[in-house]
Amino acid sequence: MSVLRGLLVAILLACIPFVAVHRLSKSSSYEAIKATSESQEAATQEQKDCAPFGCAVLAPIGNFIHDYKDEITASSTAIIAIFTILLVISTIALWKATKRSATIAERALTELERPFIGIEIHSEGMNVANARTDPHVQLVEDLVFRFANYGRTPATITEMFDRFEVCEPGIAPEPVNPQTQGNRVPFGVIVGANERSTGSTRSQSEGIDPNIWMTFSTGDSELYLIGFVRFRDIFDQHHITGFCLRFNKRDARFLFDGDERYNYTRKE
Repeated sequence: MSVLRGLLVAILLACIPFVAVHRLSKSSSYEAIKATSESQEAATQEQKDCAPFGCAVLAPIGNFIHDYKDEITASSTAIIAIFTILLVISTIALWKATKRSATIAERALTELERPFIGIEIHSEGMNVANARTDPHVQLVEDLVFRFANYGRTPATITEMFDRFEVCEPGIAPEPVNPQTQGNRVPFGVIVGANERSTGSTRSQSEGIDPNIWMTFSTGDSELYLIGFVRFRDIFDQHHITGFCLRFNKRDARFLFDGDERYNYTRKE
């Protein structure tokens, strides 16, 4: 705003020569006509009656402005044009700064206030007799998990995909392709801010060959729960969260495992 005020003051100062030209040119023209129409004695009497300041200062200035009025007008016009251009540039710069600030504010609102959905295991449904001496895994019940919203605004879950995989020790499963068709939720499941969805159950051994399952329950193989969840926020932005958990026999619970190819959250 200080730059704009400075430009306005400069424009007002640039207008002063126009006013001086108008007023003093009229005075100079009048004096010229009067000098040619009257006698030399009347001109001499006018000089006698003239105030010292007017004769010594104003008259020469008026004559100068009258003689160079075209040059003064051109210079004033050029100055005004320059300040107009500067004003336009300043206005454009201010508009860009305002737009950038609005974009940053909108991004902060959508990113900081967005929901963050993650998976929580409510019940593993498996017991381990002794992780050191008897690492045999016993199935007790189905696994129960929920989706938790760690963000500040509600989320609507629109699609889920998950599966169990048994892998050899030290070998992780292949990451799930986000384009894989999951279980779509036509009307969505709303999860409020700092709230959890209702529990979902999965059979740990369903779809796994019994012989392969035995390599996990009585052997050294690892059991993974891998998948993703899609959700929509109140700004109508779509997001996806991937997850990968491995059953830890020592703690008898699932822990997150894998890099950003497995565990991620991003906007789509």
